[in-house]
Amino acid sequence: MLWNILEIIDRREVIVLFINHNHKNYILYLFLTSIINATVIFIIPIWILNETKSPFLVSIVSSMAIVISSIASPLGGAMADRYSKVNIIVIGTLVVIFSTLSIYLLSNIAFVYSIVLVLVCIRMLGISINSPVNHSILLDIVGKDNLTKAVPINQIVSQLSQTLSPLIGGLFIIILGYHYTFLIESLLLILALVFIKKVEVSCSKTNKTNKTNKTNKTNILAELIEGINLVVKSSTIFIFILIAAVINILGASMVLAIQTYLVLSDTSQIWYGIVFASSPLGIIIGAIVSRKIKWGNKLLYIAFIFVSGMAVFNILMSFNMNNLYMFCLLFFVSGICEYRC
Repeated sequence: MLWNILEIIDRREVIVLFINHNHKNYILYLFLTSIINATVIFIIPIWILNETKSPFLVSIVSSMAIVISSIASPLGGAMADRYSKVNIIVIGTLVVIFSTLSIYLLSNIAFVYSIVLVLVCIRMLGISINSPVNHSILLDIVGKDNLTKAVPINQIVSQLSQTLSPLIGGLFIIILGYHYTFLIESLLLILALVFIKKVEVSCSKTNKTNKTNKTNKTNILAELIEGINLVVKSSTIFIFILIAAVINILGASMVLAIQTYLVLSDTSQIWYGIVFASSPLGIIIGAIVSRKIKWGNKLLYIAFIFVSGMAVFNILMSFNMNNLYMFCLLFFVSGICEYRC
């Protein structure tokens, strides 16, 4: 599957980019963290629902995660303008490792919801701080000339993590159980730190020159307020962000509803991964097909048609909850439509 996806990009360009050791180590770090973080994010609601049998308690965890992400992500972006991006990534990853190891140790003793909620929030804090830094550091690694070639590789890693994480999560649940997944995440994140620290060594000269140019900047709080004011003043940006937020919230709610149904209906655990891998797989297929078609200046109208199609297939999914084969097929086609949105 990976090689078929890489055919989207010129193979020679991929090889040339990976000669850059900074970029190679960064991609190895990004691949490890994307896969395992997405896998654990997939498992956590199922684990809590399996322990508590309460969708309400799961929704509290998901809501807290969204709130923390919306607050911490802008903070991470502001910090990336001032300090070493690699050091920020290391700190954020260490926060995730601390919380994940704590969840693993706690789960071997007993399930205490209040403590789990705090640890999950701490984990999300580390991930949210790292998220904007993971994207902004790419420019420092490959430079402006290779940026357009490197960004598609990041997108491939992102789509692979969305596709593979439900399948891996389902296998972990069946073979290892929930709590061993947290231990595996900690170990893989420690390995990821090794790769990202290699990027720090090779980029140390660049970091030193960047620090000297940031001494006269305003404080982080003032910059965050300035960014919020900019968004509020621009009606176009505000509406775009508002629509994106609504779509993400509704999407997260739909995922949570599907997870709740699968657990409470005593569906075989092997379906957990299959169901949630179908949509990302559709997105990848949509990306491959889309690049073969010349959309021209009708792209906006085509996007509207695909948005409407995604809504129709999502509605049809609600009528096929008891038929998982048809449900996965509809979820897959919905993923194809989602790519064009």
